[in-house]
Amino acid sequence: MNAFLIERLAIQLREELIGKAVQEAFTTSQFDVTLVFDSLVIKVSFYQGQAYFQTPDPDKLQKKNRLSVYKSINGAKVLEVKTYSYDRRFDIVFDYGEILSFYLYGKFGQITHYQLGIWQETFPAKSSKVLSYETQQYEVRGKSLEELRFLTMEDKESLLQKNFDSQSDEDRAGLLENLKREVMSRCLYVNKGPRKYTLDYAAGDEPIASFDNVIDALDNYARLYISHQVFNQTKNAHLGQLRKELSNIAKKLKSAEKRLSELNKASSYKEKADLLMANMWQIEKRAKQVVLTSFDGEKEVTIKLQEILTPQANAERYYKKGKNESKQRDFAKKYLAEIEANYLAKEEEIAAFEQVDNLKQIRKTADKKTALKEVRLPYK
Repeated sequence: MNAFLIERLAIQLREELIGKAVQEAFTTSQFDVTLVFDSLVIKVSFYQGQAYFQTPDPDKLQKKNRLSVYKSINGAKVLEVKTYSYDRRFDIVFDYGEILSFYLYGKFGQITHYQLGIWQETFPAKSSKVLSYETQQYEVRGKSLEELRFLTMEDKESLLQKNFDSQSDEDRAGLLENLKREVMSRCLYVNKGPRKYTLDYAAGDEPIASFDNVIDALDNYARLYISHQVFNQTKNAHLGQLRKELSNIAKKLKSAEKRLSELNKASSYKEKADLLMANMWQIEKRAKQVVLTSFDGEKEVTIKLQEILTPQANAERYYKKGKNESKQRDFAKKYLAEIEANYLAKEEEIAAFEQVDNLKQIRKTADKKTALKEVRLPYK
């Protein structure tokens, strides 16, 4: 969220909340906080650090596993929603000196509770604490275009064309105020992009909806964006696990093919035994090895011998080894067939999973380790 959008949100919240009391403030996870007012429910989800605003139906709020937060604001009425021009923050000021400050600085977003200016609590809990409550406005006077980091590239380009840096401080302030007024009156569009949903000031190739009301725009965008991102991350996590399993099977397949190839290429023990029996007359006594021509005459076969055994005894030893070799070859063939079947089955599993487009089904299919990593657990 940019500074103009945040200020626009704060202004609309002011219209909705002034004079309204907080009924309850609670969280159901490490990243979601819900503020229930008389006329409006605001749920803020800190997804991957960024704050996303939703306005859920009060009747559909989670009933179980609630953990109260900001307890002292319960029953307090909203006196003011304080805006900070050109800054990414706003405050909801209650009676009794209670304040909720929304610091929405990208991935460092947080909501901090102050009482009479003294820090009480920060959500999410692991956020860096802003202990001191400050109310000074962001000063833009004297700053160059490059220093105004809250501006989008589009905004900077617009001011660049008006020679912003060459203007006086007063004229720069006027240009910025005119830009803010123009941007904050624009229609907002929720667009579907190739990888995620976006909230923009113009319709994209696949516009989903358009809004003049910023609260409705943020609500619609947050629901689509978070659900789509959770869907993709959950699916990709399990796909990654499946592809890792496929890779492991591929390694086993390569090893099994190599083993069977080695068994097929090597001169069999039975062949060596047959060669010894056919050539016993030319084998010297106490020889340690003998080189004989294969039966097809195409190669020479080196046969190691036990010098204390006769040629016939050596042949019988190789016949015995031949029986084990045959068993090894049969086992290698059977093992290779099993690995090939596992590989094909895993490919089919991946292909089928890639077609799943339902998050519940994905979570059912995914293994427990992946599911626990992706799902936010409620407080117990």
